[in-house]
Amino acid sequence: FEKVYTYTLYYLAQVYKHLDMIEKAAWYCHTTLQRQLQFASYNPVEWAINAATLSQYYITKQSYMEGRLCLSASGVIFNQVKGPCSESPAEDSKKRYSVSWQNVSKIE
Repeated sequence: FEKVYTYTLYYLAQVYKHLDMIEKAAWYCHTTLQRQLQFASYNPVEWAINAATLSQYYITKQSYMEGRLCLSASGVIFNQVKGPCSESPAEDSKKRYSVSWQNVSKIE
């Protein structure tokens, strides 16, 4: 049940994004990321990309602390992939993460 509910939140974030209801989309995205961490049900590279992207939203709203938190969490999760016991992510995911990281890390 928990996994299905988390997917529902994810899909609601997508719907609100397409309806240009960005604040609601960000809330659902944030909640989805929290639940994925809580239940250890996530792809680290995708999670990191989504958190880095969410940080951009917070920064545009001048919520710098929230943006910084998302960016830091993104780095921590992505570093799990680089660990000695982890497999390397696909090259396209690495590139997507790199682009997201470069865009957001400008605030540091």
